[in-house]
Amino acid sequence: MKQRYYVEVLLNDEWCPIVSMKTGKIIYRYQENTAKKILQKSLQQMERRI
Repeated sequence: MKQRYYVEVLLNDEWCPIVSMKTGKIIYRYQENTAKKILQKSLQQMERRI
């Protein structure tokens, strides 16, 4: 099952909440640099599928 999510806007050095679009609740919370790596990897995987 695919899960749709978005990343909330960050301020300097805050934790990065990943929010489920279905429920509107925070599903993960990462530091900014970790979230960036995870989301870049996810985007690369999506590009390969297209």
